[in-house]
Amino acid sequence: MNGYARPRGDDVRNSEAAVVRKVVRQLPDGFYGFVQDGNIVYEIHPADIREALRWIEHLAQKTWITKHHLEQFACIAADTFEMRRQ
Repeated sequence: MNGYARPRGDDVRNSEAAVVRKVVRQLPDGFYGFVQDGNIVYEIHPADIREALRWIEHLAQKTWITKHHLEQFACIAADTFEMRRQ
C-alpha cells in the first residue's frame, strides 16, 4: 500500500489492547485518526479509495477495532474520495 498508518503515543500495544472508545474522525490534514479517550492512537493515510478499502480489510483483523469504527472509516473515506451514493 502506498498510504501508511502511523501509530501515535508511547506504546501502541497498550492502545490496541484497550477497546477504542471513540470514533474515527477526519484529521485537519485530511487523513483519519482512531481516537481513544480523546487522543489519536492510530493515523491512516490512504492515497485513494482502493487503499482505504485495503485498510478496512487490514483493520478488520485487529482486536481493538469494532464494526462501528470500520463503518465510520468506510463512510468518511467514501465521502473523501467521492464514492458514496446520495
